[in-house]
Amino acid sequence: MRSDYRGHFNDGKTAARRAVVVVLAPSGLEIADPEAGDGPLAIWPYEDLRVVEPARPGAPVRLARDMSDEARLTLPDGSILTELADRAPGLLAPRRRLSRKAVRRFGLALGGAAAAAASIWFLWPPLADAIATAIPSAWEARLGRQIAADLTAGHRLCDDPPGVSALDRLSTRLAAGAGISHGLVVQVIDLPEINAFAAPGGQILLLRGLIEAAESGDEVAGVLAHEIGHVAERHGMRSLVRHLGVALLFQVISGGADLGQVAPVLLTLAYSREFEAEADGRAVELLARAGLRTDGLARFFARLERKGGRFPRSSPISRPIRRPRIAGWR
Repeated sequence: MRSDYRGHFNDGKTAARRAVVVVLAPSGLEIADPEAGDGPLAIWPYEDLRVVEPARPGAPVRLARDMSDEARLTLPDGSILTELADRAPGLLAPRRRLSRKAVRRFGLALGGAAAAAASIWFLWPPLADAIATAIPSAWEARLGRQIAADLTAGHRLCDDPPGVSALDRLSTRLAAGAGISHGLVVQVIDLPEINAFAAPGGQILLLRGLIEAAESGDEVAGVLAHEIGHVAERHGMRSLVRHLGVALLFQVISGGADLGQVAPVLLTLAYSREFEAEADGRAVELLARAGLRTDGLARFFARLERKGGRFPRSSPISRPIRRPRIAGWR
């Protein structure tokens, strides 16, 4: 058996083609430049060796160290293959490199998948909103009543007749500007936190602490108008569809899922900037239509912010009221 072979080597990085001596060493195929005299140019382990193209009788043999490596070793004949057969069993089962056409197809497929994912990401909110709009109002009202009952369970309601009557008159006056003639329910929970919440189906919950923190009826009207804005735009139902999906929401409405798991989820869902902006805009519109001052909400939040802007979270139903984005806010 021969101990060395003559051939040509290209390192895959430059166009240089060097005459080399190839030795079958114990560690692998040693490729050396006999004129350089500074050690092997490369050592290719036998298990990594691949034939670049099928060997033909009398034709040169081109070898590579794995098909991902651009370096090539060219030998004038195939006699080396006989000696390499036992050392490199996978040599004659070359791994084909992807053609440019295949790479292009893969790139197009990957790009298509990315485009589809982006489409779902951007198109789901409007699609979810369309689904929420198609849900019958009776179903939404039922869900809202269930959620309100779950949130108020174990808490006393503020039911002083003069206060309830005044709040009813104010909410009716504001709701008329939004075209809401029935179904709006406003309740005050006897808790000290400064907070408010609009559930699906026209259910609005105010906490006693919020009313006590207000210095005028205009400020209470501003907060209430903001929550009625959420109701008018059906933000509660739209948020549930966006975050829970249609299947789970249908189970909840039909009684097939535990509502107790849904109410806490709804409370943790922060309305999007889009929804908050819509509610702010509707609040100003409703206040103006009712002949009330439109700066009460902004003054209320500005004063709370000056006092620290942090609200208690000890109540199981409390969540921070977000800073409004309406004209006049500073």
